[in-house]
Amino acid sequence: MRLVYFSDRWSTIFWNDKRLQLLCSGSSLNQLHMKTNWLIRLSQTLGWKKNRTQIFMMMMIPIDKIILNHNYYKNLPSINVYCKLLLLLILTLPAFGQSPKVGGPCEGCEAIHETSVPFDKLDSFLKMPDATWEGKKPLGINGIVYKADGKTPAPGVILYIYHTDETGHYTAKTDAKGWEKRHGSIRGWMRTNDKGEYKFVTLRPAPYPGRTDPAHIHITLKEPGINEYYIDEYLFDDDPLLTAEKRQKLENRGGSGILKLKDVGNMFKASRHIILGKNIPNYPINQ
Repeated sequence: MRLVYFSDRWSTIFWNDKRLQLLCSGSSLNQLHMKTNWLIRLSQTLGWKKNRTQIFMMMMIPIDKIILNHNYYKNLPSINVYCKLLLLLILTLPAFGQSPKVGGPCEGCEAIHETSVPFDKLDSFLKMPDATWEGKKPLGINGIVYKADGKTPAPGVILYIYHTDETGHYTAKTDAKGWEKRHGSIRGWMRTNDKGEYKFVTLRPAPYPGRTDPAHIHITLKEPGINEYYIDEYLFDDDPLLTAEKRQKLENRGGSGILKLKDVGNMFKASRHIILGKNIPNYPINQ
């Protein structure tokens, strides 16, 4: 979501869920000059192309002149106008060649890169850290990931999953780092095999305590040549918290994530097939 709001005092940007604030009214010329330099560094950090950085530098030229010869340029537009021009410029950056992010904003999706095993060494089978048969009946989930046509298996797709423990909490180890602190330590990675298959074993997660959210398993995908994005969570068809109203609101990103469990004696099993690009914003049609 990109939105610019101008008030008397603040100009606020929301760009790919990164909130930037520029105090326009009351800024001195030197302050504005510093802010413009900061925007240039930000554009470089975010990976914007060189020509867009040059646009920022072009915006700086009259500001430099104002600072050097304020009396001569005292009749130029106010500093507030320059702030707004810079903000509007950020909004229009995609028009200069930046491709929209596949899947849209995704907080925490970068956690898919935190695996200690290289992507090409990951297995198609995953035993989650909590999986056990000792006094428990674990859950086995398998499926096939298909390309956008819904028929061709997609090999080499990375799947990152995480979920709550049996108390409904994202419990992390004491030495957790990065996104593990928020996602908890019940998480793992898989890579689809040549047939597009994947499978993992875990214990059924519990819903958040005191809330009405159905129990779920988060999943993020990373396919070759495309940025990571999330799809619909794994949900449980027999969950009383998964009401008809909540089912209607599901986006079905990647297809339905609702699991119908089957008791096979020593564990529960369920299947979910995934279709890449299905209901995913900005997904390239040629994939």
